[in-house]
Amino acid sequence: MRSPNSQTRTIILIILVICGSILCLFSGGLWSGHTFAYRDIANFYDPLFQWTTAEWKAGRFPLWNPRENTGIPVLADASSSLFYPGKVIYFLPLAAAQCNAIYIVAHLLLAAVNVYHLTRHWRASVPASGVAALSYTLSGPILFQYCNVVYLVSAAWMPLAWLAISAQYKQLQAKWTAILAVTLAMMILGGDPQAAYHTILVALL
Repeated sequence: MRSPNSQTRTIILIILVICGSILCLFSGGLWSGHTFAYRDIANFYDPLFQWTTAEWKAGRFPLWNPRENTGIPVLADASSSLFYPGKVIYFLPLAAAQCNAIYIVAHLLLAAVNVYHLTRHWRASVPASGVAALSYTLSGPILFQYCNVVYLVSAAWMPLAWLAISAQYKQLQAKWTAILAVTLAMMILGGDPQAAYHTILVALL
């Protein structure tokens, strides 16, 4: 049995390692203002998010984007994530590249926190939960989604959905039902409704 002080030191070490690793990986975008230039983050999400933010700031509801193809209905496009609460980051008084980096880093940190709580719920030890959080967050399939950020958003919220589902298997409680509902809503609003569908489908199976 670990002493409370030992457990606290382990948790602090886990936080430092995870935060340090993520901040080191994305230091260019956070501090130097370097923008991402690979795949969809550069040619789709960055221009789209900048345009929708500019429309909101101008007091206009961004319903139609005339800059994409011959015009597209933005509200009907889930990847625009118009109503996702996390998009408030793009209203910070910072360069667009920094807002992108903060958005990505915030969801990687959220993923780590949610995996840690999920594995603790599954009765893993504190060190094991820390390793799980680090492994999940910095794994190739998750980390690589920085360039397809709507999938990173759903990957960050999904462990919390599994935590709520796991808790419901033991005993139905309104608290966990509400947490699951909010988590699925965050996936949908974040631009990846199919992830919410797949989460429920796998849980039912």
